[in-house]
Amino acid sequence: MGDRSRLMGAGCAGMVALMSQSSVAAQDSPQVATVAGPAVVTATAPRVADQGVAGQSPRVIISVTAFRPPHDGAVQAVVKVQRDGGRTEQEIGRFGMFPNAEFKATGASKAQRFGLPLPKELASGGAVKLNVYLVPFKGEGSGALLEIGGAEIR
Repeated sequence: MGDRSRLMGAGCAGMVALMSQSSVAAQDSPQVATVAGPAVVTATAPRVADQGVAGQSPRVIISVTAFRPPHDGAVQAVVKVQRDGGRTEQEIGRFGMFPNAEFKATGASKAQRFGLPLPKELASGGAVKLNVYLVPFKGEGSGALLEIGGAEIR
């Protein structure tokens, strides 16, 4: 009976370890926005030593690692910010992909980056949640995809 309990305990511990590894892997994977739903990413503030020029407004830098245009028309990304635990979103900006052609970055250095102003009250105090919506502005936007590789506050 004692061996059976140890074996079951080891099996449970192994399952917990596998589940925690898969959740870490999921956090590291890119987030995808489509017309049907947003990509959700967390932007973190830099360390004090890495912060930009004094007096400069904080910005969110979003890295786009892949884009597929819609079958017809065009889309734009609408970025909304939300403080952790908050229920309301605040739009901080929009951007469009140019050219309106499919691409896939071969590495992080090849990603396209977009900077958007961030209200100062949201830049201090830790991480913020970004919801990146893909919104059609010409046509229906079907088939469009935007892959977000990450975001940071500078």
